Amino acid sequence: MSSLRRVKKGPGRRRQSAKRERFMELRAGGWSVRGAAREVRGARTSGADWSRGYKTYHNGEVVGFVAPLDRRAV
Repeated sequence: MSSLRRVKKGPGRRRQSAKRERFMELRAGGWSVRGAAREVRGARTSGADWSRGYKTYHNGEVVGFVAPLDRRAV
């Protein structure tokens, strides 16, 4: 009989900090969200989240807000 438990596939998700940093450098240089996301090989929705911030949900209710990255901090 086979187990229904999922098998972990590695140490976890890879960090996106290098992509985020390069993305914000491109945005500061005048690139569009879509173009900068394509350049760093990230999803357009991730780029929009990094630029504009996003809400986090739990059971359909808003539980927090992740602030957008600051262009000047890069």
